[in-house]
Amino acid sequence: MALEVQHGGRALLFPPWKFEIRGPLALLDLLARRGFLCVLGAVDTQVFWEILAQLFDDSRYRPNDQPFTPENLPVVFGEIFERLSRLEIGETINLSDCGPLRREIPRVLPLLSAQNPSYRFRSIQIRRGAVFPGVPASSTARRFQGMAEESPPWMLILVPE
Repeated sequence: MALEVQHGGRALLFPPWKFEIRGPLALLDLLARRGFLCVLGAVDTQVFWEILAQLFDDSRYRPNDQPFTPENLPVVFGEIFERLSRLEIGETINLSDCGPLRREIPRVLPLLSAQNPSYRFRSIQIRRGAVFPGVPASSTARRFQGMAEESPPWMLILVPE
C-alpha cells in the first residue's frame, strides 16, 4: 500500500509509514515529556506552520476544517507570517516576540501517573535553516531528486517548562 500524490505534473509515490501521523500536538507532547532542550532541524514549511499553530495562544491560528495552504497561511497568521517569512537564512527570533504563546497545551498522549494534564514551553526559538546548493534539505526531496520547489527549512529550539 502506498499513496500517490500529483506534484507539478509528476506522480510522487510515498510509503505508508510516511502518513502514520498523530499530529503536531503528539510531537510537542513527546518533546515536553522527554526533552530538556529540544531541537527540530530541517523542518519543512508545512510541518513548521502546523507546529506553530499549536504554540500560539490565539485559537484563530488553529482554524477548524481548514488545511494550511500557501494561499491561506498569510491570512491565518497575518503579521507573524510576514515577519517570519522575512527571516534570512541563519537568522534567529524568539517566538514570544511574534505573539503570546499558549500557557497550557493539552496532552494528547496517555498520561503517566504523576503528569499534569497540560504543559508549556518556556522558550521557543525559530531559526531559518541553511540551504546547500545541490543538496536537498528534507528527506522527501532526497527521495525525489526532481523536487526543485523545496524552500529553505526551519529549525525550532524548544525548552519545556
